[in-house]
Amino acid sequence: MTSSTDTVTATVTVKPARVNTWFHALFTRPGLDVDGRGHPLRWGTNTVDIPAAADRVGVYFHYRGRPAQRLAWSEKLLDHHIGDRVTARLGVRNSARFTIIEP
Repeated sequence: MTSSTDTVTATVTVKPARVNTWFHALFTRPGLDVDGRGHPLRWGTNTVDIPAAADRVGVYFHYRGRPAQRLAWSEKLLDHHIGDRVTARLGVRNSARFTIIEP
C-alpha cells in the first residue's frame, strides 16, 4: 500500500517541433516511461502520478494503434527526487529524439 507522499502529481508537457505538429496530432501519441512503467500521454500538457523516488524518466511516441513502439526514445537518469514538472520537446528531423528538460 502506498501513501500520497510516495507519489508526485507531475505536470508533463510533451511537444513536437512546430513544423511537425499537425502530423503528430493526427498520427502519433506520446508516452512517458518511469522506471519501466509506461504512462500514455497526449501532446501538450498532462497530469501524471509518478513515484517520488523515480530513478529514470523516458519519453517517446508511437503511431496510433501501435503502443508497443517507442520511437524517438530519450531518457534521463535522475540523481534526486523528481520534481512536479517534466518538459520534453521533439526535434524537427525524423531521426530526432526528445530533449528532456531537467525536472
